[in-house]
Amino acid sequence: VKPQKIIGISIEAKLVLDKNNYIVAEVAKSSYSTNAAAQPITSELFKKVFDLSTHTNEAYSIKLFSQLPSTNTKINGYYKKIGEHFQSFNLYPTNVNQDAWLLRINQGWWKNRLTLDAAIRKNDFASPVAVPSAYSSKTIFKSLQISMRIPKYPFVSLGYFPSSQLTVVDG
Repeated sequence: VKPQKIIGISIEAKLVLDKNNYIVAEVAKSSYSTNAAAQPITSELFKKVFDLSTHTNEAYSIKLFSQLPSTNTKINGYYKKIGEHFQSFNLYPTNVNQDAWLLRINQGWWKNRLTLDAAIRKNDFASPVAVPSAYSSKTIFKSLQISMRIPKYPFVSLGYFPSSQLTVVDG
């Protein structure tokens, strides 16, 4: 088996809003093939990367990080969009037009001895058995966890992580 050749470019920027808030954005574009056969690195792969009329080989990501010191609240989230023909170095997922997002809130009380962590996310999942060309997910994961940390006492954590998942590989 010959390895797949991948060529791409990526630009990432960090916008610092203030000492407690910032945004990170990234845009990437890769070469792509319409089949799974290995391709040599040619000028054709370079043309695919720099073809501005094709958007299926692009990926976008925006991440938000925020902290409110007055309430001891941390909020982070992201949104990413991966085009059907975008290829990364791990080739996962390929041939799937997919988006993913996350929103997480972490709240601490009582000098951070008691913390609440709540999150909801879509497609923040990777399966080692899923066939990349057939992988598509609409899974929403939700989680809620509360933790108590008091010096010289046992750590206590209660969590609620409802989820279900069905993976179909080759029918």
